[in-house]
Amino acid sequence: MKKTIYPKTERIGELGDTCITEKLDGSCLGIFKKDEELYVAQRTHVLKFSELKKDNAYKGLLQWVDDNKIELDLIVEGACVFGEWIGMGQIGYGDTEINKRFYMFAKANINEDFDAYKINYVHEYFKYSFGGELPNCIGVVPVVTTGAKQELSVRALNVLYDEYQKEKERKIEGFVIYNNGAIKKYVRFKNGKPTNHII
Repeated sequence: MKKTIYPKTERIGELGDTCITEKLDGSCLGIFKKDEELYVAQRTHVLKFSELKKDNAYKGLLQWVDDNKIELDLIVEGACVFGEWIGMGQIGYGDTEINKRFYMFAKANINEDFDAYKINYVHEYFKYSFGGELPNCIGVVPVVTTGAKQELSVRALNVLYDEYQKEKERKIEGFVIYNNGAIKKYVRFKNGKPTNHII
């Protein structure tokens, strides 16, 4: 059998633009449409919307899906959106700008085996999963900063974190850093308390 198992190692190039977003304290949730049926992917389970029940869905998800079914049905066939489901984490966002239940951080496509591919983190493209307009019931993770050739050391991220937390005047879990096709996280608030980022 002719098959390459280990992928070719890419050459290093320019750092390119970097986008740092806030890492919201939520639970990862995927929503997608396959064969004209809407599904959710939460933790290790994929369920049709029609299979959601209080005992198998994230807290509040069943009501949210029911309230927003018309908007969610706009998801394009084969499209998948990933985001943070808010309300089950250690950080209570209360009366802040984080006032929606679902915050999108990526778009993708879904194949016949229910695998996500062509995962994309560029916010400007998120609307295309819905045919051109993002529904009102879905937020987008807040952008902390963007730009070319930013220093991405832990020391530099510590400074950025302190500045961003002071500006927002609330608890911040951390950041998600997207650079040159790679995505990484930086965490400073874990298990309900401040912590140092652990490498």
